[in-house]
Amino acid sequence: MPMAKLGTVTSSFYRNTGAIRNKGNARYLDRNITITPQNQPVGTVKVRFYFSKAEFDALDANAFSLVSTIDDVKIHHNSDPCQNALSGVTTLINPVYSEAFGANGYMLQADISSFSSFYFGAANVTLPLSLISFTGKYNSGDALLNWETQREVNTDYFVIERSNGNNAFDSVGIIDAKGTNLKTRYAFTDRNISSLNAPNLYYRLKMMDKHGAYTYSNIVMVNVPNILVNGVVVFPNPAKDEATISLVVAQDQQITWQLVDNIGRVIYHVNTLVLKGSNRIKVDLKKVPAGPYFITINGPYVNAVQKLQKQ
Repeated sequence: MPMAKLGTVTSSFYRNTGAIRNKGNARYLDRNITITPQNQPVGTVKVRFYFSKAEFDALDANAFSLVSTIDDVKIHHNSDPCQNALSGVTTLINPVYSEAFGANGYMLQADISSFSSFYFGAANVTLPLSLISFTGKYNSGDALLNWETQREVNTDYFVIERSNGNNAFDSVGIIDAKGTNLKTRYAFTDRNISSLNAPNLYYRLKMMDKHGAYTYSNIVMVNVPNILVNGVVVFPNPAKDEATISLVVAQDQQITWQLVDNIGRVIYHVNTLVLKGSNRIKVDLKKVPAGPYFITINGPYVNAVQKLQKQ
């Protein structure tokens, strides 16, 4: 590779001192760096970028930054002048090295083919795509999701992700982008969501571009009506000759219940069908020695453990 003859090189940086900055739904580092050579390189050159531990810690502390380790921080290159906020479309650059620099700083090294401004954040800092709206609603057992975009420059596809409220999102579908500058409408149906036995479901879009960068949409909630939250009660407790398992489930299902003693021996192991709504299961304790026991219940949409004392 020929030696890059850059000529006179000037550099400048901007350091934000307010709240962590954001671009759309993404957050990025408080420092950005601009490098202006007399001549752009021929081929690639190795460049190291430095920032403070305090700047990294501020980004890490933000719940929306998607940054938890230095390996999560990527380099974003664009043609902005040195300024206080990211404005133009960026190109994602993955660092070759990401590591601590002394006790109070970090260093990213990358192969760069041209110079201008560099910002730092997770892989989803910015995409050329503009998301106008994203909505969801319940309809006859399904979730109907709709969104509208414009300026789909290099947009590749959309991943539809769903959560039941536990902060974990899973993919439930993928739709290819149409790749137009015009306003474009999309729709996706997540079918039979009533079977998930969750009163509320949460959806977001992971919007991917052709370079592997991505950003997330806002999160929409879809309320699922007529969902019975699973409930298990064992009574009487303590019990003498018989106990009753009272079980409320959201739909018909095959379950397994067990009576287990205090050292793990299974006294009863029963497979049975329970129906949507309230169910009662009798547990015969006449031949069971006195002492502590556990009743475990497992099925597609119910998992519970109840302690039972036999008198």
